[in-house]
Amino acid sequence: MAIHGHFTAVDFVVFSLTLLASMGIGIFYSRAGGAQQNNNEYLMAGRSMASIPVAISVLASFVSSIAILGTPAEVYTYGVQYWLQSFTNFISVPVMALVFLPVYYNLRLTSSYEVLYTAIVLYGPSLTLESVTGFPLWLSTIVTGLVCTFYTTVGGMKAVIWTDVFQGIVMLVGMTTIIIVGTVKVGSLGKVFDVAYKGHRLDFDFSIDPTRRATFWVFIIGGAFQMLPVYATNQTAVQRFLTSRSFKSAQRAVWMNLPLNIFSTTVTVLTGLVIYAYYASCDPSSTREISTDDEILPYFVMEVLGKYHGIPGVFVASLFCGTLSTVASGLNALAAVTVEDFAPLVVRHIPTERETLVSKLLVCIYGLISLGLALLVSKLGMILQMSATMFGTTGGPMLGMFSLGILTTRANTKGVWIGVLAGFWTVTWISIGALVNPPQYPTQPMSIAECPSNMTNFNMSSIQPAESVPPRSVYALSFFWYGLLGFSITYIIGYFASLIFKKHDDERIDPQLLFDYSSILENHRLMVSTPQR
Repeated sequence: MAIHGHFTAVDFVVFSLTLLASMGIGIFYSRAGGAQQNNNEYLMAGRSMASIPVAISVLASFVSSIAILGTPAEVYTYGVQYWLQSFTNFISVPVMALVFLPVYYNLRLTSSYEVLYTAIVLYGPSLTLESVTGFPLWLSTIVTGLVCTFYTTVGGMKAVIWTDVFQGIVMLVGMTTIIIVGTVKVGSLGKVFDVAYKGHRLDFDFSIDPTRRATFWVFIIGGAFQMLPVYATNQTAVQRFLTSRSFKSAQRAVWMNLPLNIFSTTVTVLTGLVIYAYYASCDPSSTREISTDDEILPYFVMEVLGKYHGIPGVFVASLFCGTLSTVASGLNALAAVTVEDFAPLVVRHIPTERETLVSKLLVCIYGLISLGLALLVSKLGMILQMSATMFGTTGGPMLGMFSLGILTTRANTKGVWIGVLAGFWTVTWISIGALVNPPQYPTQPMSIAECPSNMTNFNMSSIQPAESVPPRSVYALSFFWYGLLGFSITYIIGYFASLIFKKHDDERIDPQLLFDYSSILENHRLMVSTPQR
């Protein structure tokens, strides 16, 4: 990006101070009260957190560099339809609060597929640092990864949660500043929507064709199975909910995420509309001012806000903070799963005084693995598409597995694993095929009609889309459907396979593992019997 020289010394100072403040908060809470004496303190914050910081912490993890960079780029390129996915929280949040959380809270369950997600999150701010400062992508990825790994190792979950609160405020201030200044530059909020309407960014596609990348049904139905695994099986959310001081507190934290998530998605979607309105007649991607669509937000920040010293620094710091919060919790959760679920298969007993040391070593190892993967994800496409593909490929089968275990008594070990393997490998096969033979999804129209002449003197044929797979190929399936596909295959095959492989006599079901259907009937009876005034 040609304008990275606008990142001044003041911006570097603001950027550094913001990160130092985050680290200071983390170090304070990691030392306060003699914490981190055991894994309950280090990994679960002593199960003493209130609902508000837990809710904000979960939100801060989801509003990571993926959301801040990916959502505006998605809206800029494909339109506002992505906003619809936020309303699937009306499905995912109640299901998590009423069905999954009661079981998780009693059994302290988590999941274990976070490594690739942390790699994608690490890639996000590294891309921005390269775009706005000229700092090499590979070097900034390494620096970011090492900082995240160090910060997570020395700080516990309580430190991470309270740091998230600060980082969430920084991110909100940064995005709000972009919207306000951008709207002023365009003229008014009304003009933003007028330009977006004329540029087809407010269009909704009601096609039922599953090969269409983004449609109303993709985000309402497929989106629900993207969001459900995020809350129900993603350890970043699950582990944080389980740090709450009581079940009611954990449930309140889950419910708080319904309006918070819709609000945060609205902010990032509006950011994308403002950016489109500003560049509607001179697309930086078409003129090669940016190399990927994910660079559109940092490019806008540097061009429009670059003259306000310190503002670009806050923006980059907010991305970096989002990465720290997401990766920190992910690495903590991976360590927790390894120590609690897999270590007993190798070591009979880990002394209590060594539990924390083992967990910290595991955090370092997972951090280095995530760092290595982060150097590879730049080849996988738009950052939001990478995230959605990963969640669909792994989250769908995981949701199917947990649903089989919680919602039915007929599922057994062999049947569930057969279903999981069938669901995972089917979706993995399709996603790899789409990566090798990428479908060419049509974007909304772009324009360079009002670009300066020195920006339009290039060979337009060089940016024509490459050949893609036939439209009806299975690889052309929209990646937003991966979650539903993986869930359906896992649940159906797992259920019927369980009927074939009967349970052993010693394979008894713990009632705590099952959802209590009678609670629904009891709540309904109480509502009906309540006298009307």
